[in-house]
Amino acid sequence: MDVVIQEIVSTVRAVSGESLLNERTLAQIVRAVLAATEERQRRQQERSADTRANTPSPGREN
Repeated sequence: MDVVIQEIVSTVRAVSGESLLNERTLAQIVRAVLAATEERQRRQQERSADTRANTPSPGREN
């Protein structure tokens, strides 16, 4: 069965790909990234402190 459309009325809205995230969603993403970055830095500092605490100074033995 063929369908013939004689006339159509439509509204087309074009958006930029950059504007697909609303401010709230973007803020949530930023908070999550900052929290993950801070956690990573904290773990690196802890590992660094553990390494310093377990490494004997030159001329000294544990």
